[in-house]
Amino acid sequence: MQERPVDTTPTSVWEHALDIIAIAIPLAGLVLASVRYPELPEEIPVHFNAKGAADGYGASWNIFLLPAISLVMSAGMAVLARYPHQFNYMSTITAENAPFEYKRARVMIRVLNVMTGILLLSAVWSMLKGADGAAKLSPWFGVSFIGTILTPVLILIFWKQDKHK
Repeated sequence: MQERPVDTTPTSVWEHALDIIAIAIPLAGLVLASVRYPELPEEIPVHFNAKGAADGYGASWNIFLLPAISLVMSAGMAVLARYPHQFNYMSTITAENAPFEYKRARVMIRVLNVMTGILLLSAVWSMLKGADGAAKLSPWFGVSFIGTILTPVLILIFWKQDKHK
């Protein structure tokens, strides 16, 4: 493995904000699930097919699984973002390019963390709406799914290092 410089670049305000948002989203999912739980039927939709129709049902307590998974994942990704020198990169990391590459990787992980939280929150929303009788996947799930896939790619493509510094 290549010896890389350890990340010493400061964390930006935007990165801190992304960390807070990434934790707030699953907490909002837990609050939403907790508020709605007493009125849920015994069975709720827990899986949706490619057409967006519910095709799997489970006990109402399953409403807490996605927010709990999202919370653990968000915390894990927030910790992971602190160690960009351990990531895999498509180019060789040098002392000259490390600050740029590390910051871009840290931001990408944090944005992906937020996008994944939104994706799982939209799935919880769909489960709750399905419990109300509209057992279809929310259109926001599709939007957040595409965003979760495209955002890291767009960051890699368009966030270029300023060569004129």
